[in-house]
Parts: sequence; structure tokens; C-alpha cells
Amino acid sequence: MACPNGRSPGDSRGFLCRYEVSESVESANMAKVLKLSSRMRSRCRLGRRALLAALTIAGYLGILTAVCKQRVTSAPEQESKHLHLHHKHPTFHFNTPDDILHTFPTKTNSKKTTPLSRRKPWDIIRGGLRSPRSSPLKQNSPKRRAAQEELLDDIIARLTSGITNKKPGTTGDMLESELRYLAKHCGRTMLKESSLLELDAPIKIVGDIHGQFADLLRLLIVGGFPPQQKYLFLGDYVDRGPQSLEVVALLFAYKIRYPDKIYLLRGNHECMATNEAYGLQSECKERYNSKGLFRLINGAFNCMPIAALINRKVFCVHGGLSPNLQSLDQIRNIRRPVKVPDDGLLCDLLWADPKENQSGYSQNIDRAIS
Repeated sequence: MACPNGRSPGDSRGFLCRYEVSESVESANMAKVLKLSSRMRSRCRLGRRALLAALTIAGYLGILTAVCKQRVTSAPEQESKHLHLHHKHPTFHFNTPDDILHTFPTKTNSKKTTPLSRRKPWDIIRGGLRSPRSSPLKQNSPKRRAAQEELLDDIIARLTSGITNKKPGTTGDMLESELRYLAKHCGRTMLKESSLLELDAPIKIVGDIHGQFADLLRLLIVGGFPPQQKYLFLGDYVDRGPQSLEVVALLFAYKIRYPDKIYLLRGNHECMATNEAYGLQSECKERYNSKGLFRLINGAFNCMPIAALINRKVFCVHGGLSPNLQSLDQIRNIRRPVKVPDDGLLCDLLWADPKENQSGYSQNIDRAIS
């Protein structure tokens, strides 16, 4: 048998010849194996990446489909259907958004609870000062109304407790956040009423308070506290006295808590141009160092009704009549919130004064307005 290079099998170099031939065959086979294995590895990597990408996309599509389905559908039979996202590997099932939340772990809030009197109003009632999107309680839900009533009762109790033991001028235990909450929600409550209130007797009518909180408490002791008694206040709650914020807080809390038992008309001091010079602004700065609180309270003043009509006979207003007033519908048509102008119907209703021995109307020289 001859070797490929011409040497005989018995030659001493025959072993080398056979070795060279076998080595070349093995190297060729090894190259094929390596090429095949590299192709398989690349295909495996592509397969794993494609699988992970498919699973990720399928998961996000399942969550998005479930959320959209839950928000759009309103019929109970449509809400109860399973949402399936078919894939050749997994199948995702979501019934409600709660299923989605339970699918992925979320952080738990382990904060300690604080007493009600120290908690901020938006910690108790979400959606008031904060966005309703972050609210765990739905608008007008029983739980939200119960939490609101609990907060208002706590504020009223702190302002009216120990009346006989408190000296006049003792400041109330009020947080700025509570005052902001009362101003904002009381403004919304008063906007639901007409600019001209139509009330029925019996009802107690109260004049100017002017920051005299002790006098307001004394009046409520004599006349009775809401909701046992019904009240109509004619304005001028702030300025001149030392406790305008307590007066506003108590009346606003009563108005939100018992909207059908207490009514608040607007006076000429419920105007930013007036109360920034006569005491309310300085009280907000001294006690809370806050300009925002001052503006928010005046925002609630802009929402107050203008006048009231009791039993369709007794006309109640803070100031007086106006030569521009021809019909009560003019008062009903006043759109709120509104600022007090320098002249006109609204200005006269809040600023006009009666004068003896005079017929008709004339300029108010003493006040230099109206």
C-alpha cells in the first residue's frame, strides 16, 4: 500500500505519514464542530432574547389592556370578563386593577398614626387640598364624609371647649393647614347657595363681630349652638378685634358642618382692600407668617352671598340700598366669586349707610365710597 506522498508502508516515515493524514482530518472535523457550536450559541442567545422581549411586551400589554378595560367599561357583565393576552409561552389573566397591584409587590407605608388634632386636614380627607387622583377615598363617599365630620367636630370642640375658663383674647389651638382647609371648603359650600338667600323663620340674626371671639362665644351660649339654632350673620367678621382668625375658623367650620343651620352674608370688611389695612393681614403674618393664608381667606369672602330675604318679607343686607337696585333678580344674578368694586350695586349693598332727614340718595362723604 502506498502512501499519498509516494513512500512505502514499511518505510520509517510511514508513521509520520499516517499521523499527518489523521491530524488534517481531525482539524477539519473540529472546525466544523466549532462552526456548528457557534451557530447554535448565537441562535440560543437570539432565542433567549426574543423570549424575554416577548414576555416583557406581553406583560405590559396585559397590564395596559386590563387598566383601559377597567376604566372604559361600565357594565358589571363587561367588568367581570377575564382579559386574556394569548402568547405561545404564558397567558396573563387580569380581572380588576387590584389584580394588577397584587401581581407586583409594592412598598407598604409603616408610618405611625398621629392624633386627630395634630393631623393635617389632607391627611384625613384626601382630595380637599390635594389632587383627587391621589385620594384613597372617593368624592362624597360615606368614609370621606365621616372623616370630614370628625375633623370639623374636633375643630369646633377645640374652639368652644372651656369657654368659661378662658380669658378673652386667648388664642385657639389652630393649625395653618386647618385654616386653609376651612377657607377652601367653606368657599365651595357658599358657592352652592344663591347670591340672594331665601330663608324661613325662626332664625336669629347677628350683626358685626369684628374679631371679638369672646363676644361670639358669649352670644352662642345665650342663643344656642348650631344645629339646635339657626343663624344669619350679616358680615364684618374680621378686623379691629384681636381674634379674627378664631371667628372665621369657628363660623367656617359651622358652615361646612351644618350648611342649613348657619348663613354668612358678606360685609364691607370681607374685602382684601379693606382687611389688609384694618387687622386681618397683620394677624396672619404675626401668628402664621403666611401671605397665602390671607389670600385664601379672602378667596372664601369672595364666595359669600350678598343679601337674604326672610319669609319673602324681611330684606337683610350688611350695608344699605342702592339707586341701581330695581329688582331682587339683580342680586340673584350677581356671579361669584366676585371682588367688591368701587361703585355700583354691589358696592352700595355693602357700604351704603342710612341718613336721617334726607330723601333720596347722596354721596357718602364720611366713608368716601358709595
